[in-house]
Amino acid sequence: MLFCAQGFSSSFAAASLRELGCDNTTDMVGGFDAWKAAGLPVRSLDESRDEGRGELPGMGAPEPLIGH
Repeated sequence: MLFCAQGFSSSFAAASLRELGCDNTTDMVGGFDAWKAAGLPVRSLDESRDEGRGELPGMGAPEPLIGH
């Protein structure tokens, strides 16, 4: 799952990855701007710092894939 600010760059990136054989690649229509406009949850950098992680929201090691 790829996303960018408005969905244009991530759409091109997802298409490129699909051409390279990553068949399950997709992007978020409208990007992060559409996510925020829809009222979906967003964490600020300050909230992330309050937890003491010192990283951007959403950063860190990926969760392990189940069954792989």
